[in-house]
Amino acid sequence: MENSQRNIQDPRQLATQRNGSQESVTEVLMAIDSRDNNVMGCAFFDDSSEILHVSEDIPRSDLELLDHFAIFAQPTSVLVSSRAPRQVLEYVERYVCSEKRSIQVVASVNFSVTSARDKLSSWGFEISSNSRPTDIDVWLQNDQIGCVGAVLSELRRNPYLMDRVSARTRDRNIRSIKAFSLATYVLCSPQTLQSLQVFPAEPHSHCQSWGMKRAAQPEMESISLYSLLQSLTQTPQGRAKLRATLRNPFSNIRIIESRQQAISLLLDHQNTGILQGMVKILRKIRNAKIYVDLLRKGVDRSSGGETFAGSVWANAVSKIQQRSLTSIGETMNRIIDFKQAEYDVRPAIMVGIDPELDRLRRDYDGLSSFLEKIAQSIIHQVPEWAAKHVKSCIFLPQVGFLIAMERNDDTELSSFQATIDKHDIWEQFFIADGAVHYKNNRMRHLDEQFGDIYCDIADREVEILHHLATHILHHDEALLEASDTCGDVNVVLALALAADKYRWKAPRMTIRNVIQIENGRHPLQELTVPSFIPNDCNLYGEQESGHNAAPGKCHIITGPNQSGKSVYLKQVALIVYLAHIGSFVPADTATIGVTDQILTRITTIESSNEHESAFAIDLKQLLHAITHMTPRSLLIIDEFGKGTNPDDGTGLLVSLLEQLRSMGEGTPRCLLATHLYEIFDATGLFSARGFQLSRMDVIRNNQFEETAHSIVYLFKLCGGYSADSLGGYCAALNGVPCQVVDRAHLLVQLLIQNEDISISCTRLSANEEEMLQLAEEVARRFVEEVFDESTNRPGSKVQHARSSLQKIFATTINRLR
Repeated sequence: MENSQRNIQDPRQLATQRNGSQESVTEVLMAIDSRDNNVMGCAFFDDSSEILHVSEDIPRSDLELLDHFAIFAQPTSVLVSSRAPRQVLEYVERYVCSEKRSIQVVASVNFSVTSARDKLSSWGFEISSNSRPTDIDVWLQNDQIGCVGAVLSELRRNPYLMDRVSARTRDRNIRSIKAFSLATYVLCSPQTLQSLQVFPAEPHSHCQSWGMKRAAQPEMESISLYSLLQSLTQTPQGRAKLRATLRNPFSNIRIIESRQQAISLLLDHQNTGILQGMVKILRKIRNAKIYVDLLRKGVDRSSGGETFAGSVWANAVSKIQQRSLTSIGETMNRIIDFKQAEYDVRPAIMVGIDPELDRLRRDYDGLSSFLEKIAQSIIHQVPEWAAKHVKSCIFLPQVGFLIAMERNDDTELSSFQATIDKHDIWEQFFIADGAVHYKNNRMRHLDEQFGDIYCDIADREVEILHHLATHILHHDEALLEASDTCGDVNVVLALALAADKYRWKAPRMTIRNVIQIENGRHPLQELTVPSFIPNDCNLYGEQESGHNAAPGKCHIITGPNQSGKSVYLKQVALIVYLAHIGSFVPADTATIGVTDQILTRITTIESSNEHESAFAIDLKQLLHAITHMTPRSLLIIDEFGKGTNPDDGTGLLVSLLEQLRSMGEGTPRCLLATHLYEIFDATGLFSARGFQLSRMDVIRNNQFEETAHSIVYLFKLCGGYSADSLGGYCAALNGVPCQVVDRAHLLVQLLIQNEDISISCTRLSANEEEMLQLAEEVARRFVEEVFDESTNRPGSKVQHARSSLQKIFATTINRLR
């Protein structure tokens, strides 16, 4: 297959590795390969961490594994071997990659095992005969090492990825190669993370705003779980680690419990002082990776820095008192004069470090008195008329020594040459501050004798700083490791601060397939309302139910619009999600069974790039959930079936519920909200074990008729189901005009009575309306006619009625004429 490439701009995410206003775009390059034996390999390089991640080869893997790799790595570019089976290429093209990723089908030679070993060796990783690099803690098999080779080839080929070339022997700095296993993490698709508001939605584009300066525009960022926790971090690496932690929650109970223990330790009232001290210290710590990269490039100042406080040397070693970093800190404190550097706004070297530098500095510091003597000597050498114009003798870097003479329009250079000394050539350099600056033989002799002292000092300082940078870069791994450790500590500290600030409690993790939450709250919604009503959740299978009367792993919630159904679904999902990153959760108590995936069908995100209808997008999300769900998954479905014909939507929803019921113990833990209440009348559908039926409670106020004030939302979950969506009331509550709401109530009543609303919605023409008015007038006049009942002759009443009708019709016909 020919090499092909589909490059699409990546607006995916900005890794918030901030240092002041500095941000960098995170690039993730992923390579996947699959042979005819169905063994699939994957490797990806994360630009922000400079770590090459390698997956374990998974035998007998199916195409759905590609989705899991993409969900875990969230790549911006995907490399696929041209030798991969056609179904793999088609699956990657159709399902794995979207408008936010670029696909490259590269030659199979890039996935060669032999070539990959050579590339690893050239990068500094030694490969032994058993295919195990000394730096890697996993056994590299063929598909693994082939994917690694493809990533290394692309890193060298791609000019964008090569713009930060390492000063080492490697073409690009790869700090380490680490293995990963999907079984260690909870898989959450980008759609799930967006639906649950884990990360902020993309801000509105400032480029579409006219007549307003960018600096004057307010921040356009929505509330999210990341922004909630990010505000409690103190370091750039902490924010980057927080993003990585939120992107891939853990499913390993040991990792989760260790993080919970660390949070509990920080929240102990005896450690309050330590907690506050950690916050103060972390605020002073910068991201060492940025400054190590600058040192590798030979840059002595951070990008955009205007003071020494933002320079490499002021931030290369943070205030971390570790033995491995003590020598670096001592060396820097011994060589760099930080107080003088802050005053000079540039790095300054301590006195006594270099004798040559000290001598140059003494010469430079003594120039003032020396130049005064030179100026006095020149005054005695020149004629009296010229001596009165001599102002001073100065030294300028890169220009040298000069004589400053008062500017006199009557005095020219030729007269000096003629009257002073015909062998002493006075050369005019420039005129500034009312003085003419000359260089004569005496000044040229001083230039040869002393040279450019200032530039010599700067050059010598650069040499010393270069040696210092080389010494520091010998310990760059220790610096980066310490910086990463600060990020990990900062994440735990942020989770502890959030738990203390928002009254979160420690959940109990278990291998039992249950979710039991008491008085759970939505971590974001409760911050935006005056009072939040908590709710419980109990999802468990038959094996875990014990003596419970109504067990069920599938919980169906009904209720009117705006009653809190969607908030409840997201609330449970977020509590489960927070528990799996090791955080405390917004609930009084919680027991959370280990979850392998959180699958959602909540938000329909339409885009002109998708070329799909809203209902098609809903179906694709549901298909993904059904395809990947397991008994350990959490499935969240909100209002499925609302985007099509009500009969079709109801049929699809009932079919889905029957499918879940037929799975028995293989059913995932499921929360489903719907307005299709007619399905609850189906005989036997919800009488089977495994389903729970609840509704969001609402109180009707009979003192008011059908208005916005006739209902009260309680936002409390209770048993049973609701048979009314109260759409008209919600419309009135949101300001829809009363005439529209009243008309809607009338049509709804007709539909409930199985009436044909086409008659009520029919519009008559002007001629038809006129004829109808005439007919009404005829009927009214006939009804108003008084018949004489005094005569009893046979047929008299009939004759009277006939004559009255003739008179009425004659009058009507005359009007028509």
